[in-house]
Amino acid sequence: MATSFGLETVLVPNGTDPDQFIDVVALHGIAGLGRESWLYAGDGELKYRRWFEDQCPNIRFSVYDYPFLDGQANVFVRGGIRREALRLLEALTALRAAADEKKRRIMFFGHDIGGVIIKEVIDSLFFRLKLDSLPGMSLPLTFHP
Repeated sequence: MATSFGLETVLVPNGTDPDQFIDVVALHGIAGLGRESWLYAGDGELKYRRWFEDQCPNIRFSVYDYPFLDGQANVFVRGGIRREALRLLEALTALRAAADEKKRRIMFFGHDIGGVIIKEVIDSLFFRLKLDSLPGMSLPLTFHP
């Protein structure tokens, strides 16, 4: 069982063109925890890491692990899912702090609750984009007694 939670990069790009680099983030579901969820049975090698390494040298592959069974987070309710999505966004922001990394494309892989957290991440990103556009908008408010 994993002892720490968060984002762990398990494969860095070995391609030569940074403009083509892509971040891939995998989130486990109910059936597994962190890295363990993405392992080949028996050999300890990450399944998707091996595939990406062979198919695309421009991938940075990271695994996001979140508390599931130990009671540190409650991912079975909306608030718990939202908190975990925000933690993932903070981890991605830190990982992608360099200017050239901010423009990288991101691909998410998840199953079960991991997929629900991914949906919440996407909702949060769209909400942030809407907030960024608010200063240029005028919003008429009408109050009725």
